[in-house]
Amino acid sequence: MSNKKQWMEGELDWFDELSGNGFIRSKDNELFYVHKTAFEESPKKIAKSKSKKVKFKVYEDVSTKQVEKVTGL
Repeated sequence: MSNKKQWMEGELDWFDELSGNGFIRSKDNELFYVHKTAFEESPKKIAKSKSKKVKFKVYEDVSTKQVEKVTGL
């Protein structure tokens, strides 16, 4: 079983500050769940920015995809 990580770009599609949960939509139009702990800068700042563009790393194994290291562009 091999794990892989890849950098992707997309937009913060939706983020709820109270629950700390949201979604990122990749350039390929795929939705990824994201938790506030994956952000390297304030998710509130990104959510309020005009572009909402982000760079993020996707960790993928056999059963799941997880987002980590989210930063604004």
